[in-house]
Amino acid sequence: MAALPELLELVNSAAGRRPPLRATVRTWRDLSLQSEAAEDHLHQLGLDPSVSGTVMCSSPRLEGEFCHTERLSLGKNGAFRVDPDEPDFLFRRATVSDGESTWLATRPGKYEKRPASGLTSEAATLFLPSWLAGYYWGEPAPTVGAGGREAWRLHATTGPLGGLTCHVAAPEDVVVSTDAGLGFLHRVEWLFRGGPYSVIELLDIELDAQFGEGTFRVDKKSVVFDLQGWHRRLDRPAFPVRAYRAAERTYRSVRRQRDWGPPG
Repeated sequence: MAALPELLELVNSAAGRRPPLRATVRTWRDLSLQSEAAEDHLHQLGLDPSVSGTVMCSSPRLEGEFCHTERLSLGKNGAFRVDPDEPDFLFRRATVSDGESTWLATRPGKYEKRPASGLTSEAATLFLPSWLAGYYWGEPAPTVGAGGREAWRLHATTGPLGGLTCHVAAPEDVVVSTDAGLGFLHRVEWLFRGGPYSVIELLDIELDAQFGEGTFRVDKKSVVFDLQGWHRRLDRPAFPVRAYRAAERTYRSVRRQRDWGPPG
C-alpha cells in the first residue's frame, strides 16, 4: 500500500518529473448533470442560478453529451503540440509551442503566432496536476492506468467553497488515477449524486518519445498573423519615443493654428 503523503508529493511535483511523451486524451461530459451540479451548489450558497452568470446554469439548460479526443505531444523546455481529432478552430484547435512561441490554428493549415503560453488544453488537467492541492484525500487503492502502467486510485473532495478547476464552482467530489512512478494523472472523474458528469482520461501513452525537428514549430509560410512580432516591435525603446515626439509635434502645430491661425 502506498503512503498517502508520499503519493501526494509525487502528484504535486509531477510536472518537473515528466519525460517527453505522446498520448491520446479523451474528454467526456454529461452536460445536463454538469448543469445540475452547478445549480445545486448555487442553491447551497443561497444564490439564484438564473442570475448567477455562470454558463453552466444557462437557460435553457445544456443537454446531451460532449465528447472529443486529441493527440498530445509533450517535449522538453515547455514544448508541446495538441491536435484535436475534430477541430472547430474556436474551442478545439491545433496548438503548437516550442517553449518560446505558440502557434494557434485559425483554419486548416494556417496559424496565428503568439508569445509562448503553457499547455491549456484538457491535457493540462492530467499532466499539471498541482490543481489538486487543497483537496481532502481518501486512502489510495491500486489500479492500472493507460499502457498497463501501475497507478493508484484516490477519492478526493474539496471544502464548501469548491475546487479551483473550470468544471463547476462547487464542492467537488473527484476520483483520480495517478501514475505510481511519475505522478501524472491517467484519469479524472468529477462526480455528482454518485455518478460522473465529467471525465478526462488517457487512452494511450508513449513515454520517452522521440520527435522530429519540426514537431514543435510551424513553417513561416503558414503564419497569417504574427502577434508576437507585433509585441516585440512595440517593446523597442525607440518606437514609443519616435511616436511620442511625432504626436507632440502634431499637437503643437494644431494648437498653434487654433490659437493664432495658420502661419503667414
